[in-house]
Amino acid sequence: MKNTRFQATVLSALLALATGCHFSIESHGTRKTHKPGATAKIYTVVLEITDVSDSNNPVKIATPKITVLPGQEASMTIGELNKQFIEIEVVVNEGEQTVGTIQFNIMKDDRRASGKITALVGQTGGTFTDCLAADPRGRTHRFKVLSSSCLRGTLLAIDSPTEIAVTLTQSLVAGFALGQQFRLLGQSSEPIEIIGHDSPSQLRLAKPLPGGTPHGQAIEIAFDVEAPILAARIATGTPAAQALPPMVMHLATTRGTNALLEEKGADVTLFITRGFEDLLVIGDQKRPDLFALNVQKPAPLTANVVGIDERLDALGQALRPLNLPRANPPKTENQSAAVVCLHSHRNPEHEQRLAAQLLDAGWRHVSVSSDLAPVIKVLPRAETTVIDAYLSPIMTRYLDGVERELAKGKLQVMTSAGGLVSRADYRAKDSLLSGPAGGVVGAAMAGRQAGFERIIGFDMGGTSTDVCRFDGDFDYKFEHH
Repeated sequence: MKNTRFQATVLSALLALATGCHFSIESHGTRKTHKPGATAKIYTVVLEITDVSDSNNPVKIATPKITVLPGQEASMTIGELNKQFIEIEVVVNEGEQTVGTIQFNIMKDDRRASGKITALVGQTGGTFTDCLAADPRGRTHRFKVLSSSCLRGTLLAIDSPTEIAVTLTQSLVAGFALGQQFRLLGQSSEPIEIIGHDSPSQLRLAKPLPGGTPHGQAIEIAFDVEAPILAARIATGTPAAQALPPMVMHLATTRGTNALLEEKGADVTLFITRGFEDLLVIGDQKRPDLFALNVQKPAPLTANVVGIDERLDALGQALRPLNLPRANPPKTENQSAAVVCLHSHRNPEHEQRLAAQLLDAGWRHVSVSSDLAPVIKVLPRAETTVIDAYLSPIMTRYLDGVERELAKGKLQVMTSAGGLVSRADYRAKDSLLSGPAGGVVGAAMAGRQAGFERIIGFDMGGTSTDVCRFDGDFDYKFEHH
């Protein structure tokens, strides 16, 4: 059996010379494992970075503790990611199989121990949430978490039936995972609560792992917060039991886009002027193939349609007074209502009275066309209102979960127009293309910083892929089909 050992390599000689980057490997002794007579060795890699312009002020940065079992080898590589960042990777191998990896980037002038995050930009997609954080000293921190609010890693050691060592994709401060759920990926076992997190890699579980759980098993820690909040807590080193520090969060998301693509929106009941119940089915007769005989049209997003006894003329005068219906909400969590009356852009009274009654009757989400799109043309107004109602429950739950954790902070959300609005001014319809719009704005800025005014952007996520062309200025489209 091979001995436990740790080796390190500096990939870039230029890095060591230009920055005075030196490293040492500190041993923290050994500990017994669950195998009789076997001991694991624990290491920390300490980097001392000296800037040539400030040689008297070196910075020491240490990795989380790394557990190396008998028969395993750990190797570290240090490379220059770019002029600002250094990339460090620690890989633990057993034979030819990799059983654990720790990766992180540091800035060459890093002073993480003395700063807090003041601004955080997040983009939530169907698979990952990307985080870009700036601390009070202007330093930037970049990382990503799963949009399911989970961190994944590898089981390195089982010290006792309920005490384990793990390595995760993100370094965590002690106590960070306390109270969260621990899972074995690919196993049918139930999640286990984490009741102790005494060091970055050491966890104590509420009950023993299943018998026969191997080293190198893929694991996951599920956090009971939305992904942007998990990212904010990682960036600031704030455990779940503590309040986040003051910050401004800018959030772009494809949550609404993905709900529409995957047909996971609300059960929408459309309340519309009597006689126009088939408006969304008829549409405007546009079709991709003008002469096709077998026209395939997508079904409307509505689950139910209710005709309302009322009518306004083109000037907003009442031709038929509003007869309020008795409409109790469905007994489901995922329900919403859309209210559309003919010519309500001239007089919203009927819509507003109907919306008030629906809310009093217990409807959780009511979207009103005169609030969302008070313009002529009933069809686009109705389509906008139904989209808003379809996405409102999922977006409200999501943003409420984010804002609730930002008691001392401020949340601004990106719209489909590529701009930021406050949470109070944000509507679910604005989420439909906010993620892609954020990609366009970011790609345009990156292109300009690189000296290019004309670029092609390619933004691929786990659910959708967006392509854009930027030709020096943003083009706005006021209707989307």
